[in-house]
Amino acid sequence: MSDRRKLSRTEREGIFLRSDGQCQKCGDPITIDYFHAAHLRSHKNHGPAIPENMEAWCVPCNLTWGSADAKDTRFQPREWQQEALDKIVKRIINDQVATVSAAPGAGKTTFAGLVFEALHGLDVIDRMLVLVPRKTLVEQWAEGLQKARHLELKCNHEVERAGQHGVVNSYQSLNDSSLEIHQTMSDNKDGRRTLVVLDEVHHVGEKHLKESAAWAKNVKKLAGVVDQDITVRGVLNLSGTLWRSRGDERISTVRYIDVGDGRIRAQADYTVSAEQLIALGQLRPVDIYRLNARVEVSDTQSDTVTEADVCDLDEKPAARAAMLALSQSEDYREAFVAAVLDRLEAAHRALGKYHAKALIVAPGQKEAYLFRDEVDRQMKERGWPPLAEIAVSEEGPNAIDTLRKFRTSKRVGVLCTVGMAGEGYDCSDIAVIGYASRTLTKMYIHQVIARAMRVTDYERQNGVIPAAVVIPDIPELVEHLVEYLKAYNPDVASTPGKICGCGHYETSHPESGPCTECPCPIFTPLTGPPPPPGGNRFDVLVQEVSQQRVTISDGREALSSFAVNDLSVFVSALVARNVSGAEVLAPRILVALNDFRMQQPFDDIPDVDSMMADVKTRQRTTEERAQTLQKRIRVLEGWWKHNAESECPVPVFAWKVNQAASIPKGGRESATVDQLAVALDFARETVAEFCRRTGKKMPKRFDG
Repeated sequence: MSDRRKLSRTEREGIFLRSDGQCQKCGDPITIDYFHAAHLRSHKNHGPAIPENMEAWCVPCNLTWGSADAKDTRFQPREWQQEALDKIVKRIINDQVATVSAAPGAGKTTFAGLVFEALHGLDVIDRMLVLVPRKTLVEQWAEGLQKARHLELKCNHEVERAGQHGVVNSYQSLNDSSLEIHQTMSDNKDGRRTLVVLDEVHHVGEKHLKESAAWAKNVKKLAGVVDQDITVRGVLNLSGTLWRSRGDERISTVRYIDVGDGRIRAQADYTVSAEQLIALGQLRPVDIYRLNARVEVSDTQSDTVTEADVCDLDEKPAARAAMLALSQSEDYREAFVAAVLDRLEAAHRALGKYHAKALIVAPGQKEAYLFRDEVDRQMKERGWPPLAEIAVSEEGPNAIDTLRKFRTSKRVGVLCTVGMAGEGYDCSDIAVIGYASRTLTKMYIHQVIARAMRVTDYERQNGVIPAAVVIPDIPELVEHLVEYLKAYNPDVASTPGKICGCGHYETSHPESGPCTECPCPIFTPLTGPPPPPGGNRFDVLVQEVSQQRVTISDGREALSSFAVNDLSVFVSALVARNVSGAEVLAPRILVALNDFRMQQPFDDIPDVDSMMADVKTRQRTTEERAQTLQKRIRVLEGWWKHNAESECPVPVFAWKVNQAASIPKGGRESATVDQLAVALDFARETVAEFCRRTGKKMPKRFDG
C-alpha cells in the first residue's frame, strides 16, 4: 500500500550510521556512497520506510535477496492477543460488533491493528476509522499502529490519502458535517467497508459528563444499534475495564446484561485483567507509599471481591476538600515532591539508570503549576537542572506539544498535570505516580495508576520493578486506593504448603512425618498463602536501611536484622515472613538497597548536546511528506499574492495548480504524495516563468 520514493541524503546517512560501516546482512564493509537501504519487511509486502524496518546492506545482498521479507519487524502478538483474535474476528464477521475489555497497558492499540489486518486479509474490511476520547490520543494512536503493525492512519481528517489505511479522530470532532463525510466513507458499497474502532467506549455512556450526550448520539448515527441495525461493516469496542451504568446510559454499539435495580453491565466478548498481565510480567505490580515513603504491602489473601474488574460509571464520591487544601500548603508540597523524587531516583537506578519519569496528578491547574515549581526548586537546590513539565488545558495547544515531547524525551522528567495525561496516555518511561487528585472513582484511579505499569525492555531482561504510587496520608484516600488496587499487588506467595501446630510452614513436606523444626508430628494442608506466626496476616516493612545493616519490621517490632551485603539472608528473611512472590521480590530488594547508596540525584542526566547526538534519523510517513509538500505550495501561493496578484488572482493561481495535478477543489488534504509533487512542480515552474519575464527574484528555498 506504500508508494516507493527516493530517500533523502539525510535519511540515507541515518541508516548508514546505524550499520557501523558493515552490511547488516553479511557483515562485509560498506561505504556511505555505496550501499542499499533495504526494507526488512519488503516494500512489496507494504513494509514502510521507518527505522525499525530499514537496514544498510551491501549492494549484492540486496539485489540477491529480491522482494521477499528478510524479517517481520512488526510487534508480535502477546499471548492474550493471539487468544482473543480468532474469537473477536469471528464475532465481527458474524455479528458485526465485538467488545474487548483489556486492562490499561495491555496493548489495545496493537490488538485493533491485528483485528483490522485479519479482517482485511479475509476481504471483509477495506479501511478503519478510529475514534478516541481525547485529542491528545489521536497522534498517539497513529504512531502506535505505524510502529507496531506498519499501518498508517491520517489524523484529524475524515478522508485518508491513497496508501493509508484509514483515519483517526476524537469523539469531539463528530458533528453534522463531519458525520456526513464519515457516513459516506463508511458506506459498505463501492469498496469502502469500514471497521469502526471505539477507544475507551465507556465514555460514550457517561451522562454525568456533558459532552457524552453528543458523543452517544453521534456514535449511534454513525454506527447504528447493536443486534438491530449496524450501519458499518464492523465495530470494535475497546475499554480498559468493564463497567456498570444506568439503563439510560446505554451505548448503541455495546451489548449489556441486566443486573437489577435499573442497572446494566457491559458484556465483553473477551476480557484480560491487570492481574493476569502482572502475573505474566507484562505489567508492573503496584506499591503504595504514604507521604513519608513507607511502603504498604496490601493484604490480598482474605480479599474475595465480586466483579472486582467492574467499575460504576456514575460513582460520585464526596469532594475531597482536604486534598485541595493540602496541595496549597507549602510544607505539604515540599514533602510530597521530595517523596516523589525519592521514588523516581530509586526507579532510575533500579532500571539501570534508565530515563525513568514521574507523573504528578494535581487537584487543579493552579496546584499543578505549584507542583511544577516545587519540583524545579528542589532540583536546583540539589545543584541539578529542572525536571518538571506542565500540561494543563490552560496551556492550550502547547499542552499537547508538551505531552508529545515528554513521551519521546530520553531524559528523566516529572510531568505535572490535572487530567490530560491520564487515560490512554502512553509513556512507558513513567514508573512513579504522585497521586494528589480529588477524583477517587475506581475507573479514574485504575487509568491513572496504569500510566506507571508498563514494562520497559530493560525489565524484560532483568526483572520487573513495581510501580510506585505516592499518596498523602489521608485515611479516606488510602482506603480508596488500597481497595481499588489490591489486585494490582500480588505480592504474597501463593504456593500451597503445610503448617504444623507450632506455626512452621513448609512447601514440600510429605503426607506424614514430623516437622523439621519441632517435634510436631502432624501438618495441616494449606490451600493458600501461609499465615505468619500468630495466625493473623500483617504487612512487613523495610524499617531501616543503613550502610551496614538492614532491618525489617511488621510495623510493631523488628523481625530481623542482618548485614546488607548478605543478600541471600535478606531474601530468606523476607520470604520467611511471606512478603513477596519471586517475580517481584529481588527488584524490590535492589530498590531498597539503592535508596541509601544514592550519591547525587539523577547524576547521569544528559545535556542537550548529548541528547541531540543520540537522536536517530527516521524516514517520514506518507502524511509527513504530504504535509511538507502542501506547506511549500502555500509558500508559493503567499509569494504570488504579494508579487503577481495583478497578473492572476491567488484563487485562480491555486485552481490552476490543483488542475495540473488533477486535485479537486478542497482536495489537497486527501491528495496523494505524487499529486502534490506534481502540483508543487507546476507552481514552482509558474513562479519561475513569471520571474524570468519580470526580473523578480524567486522566493528563497525555490531559487536552487
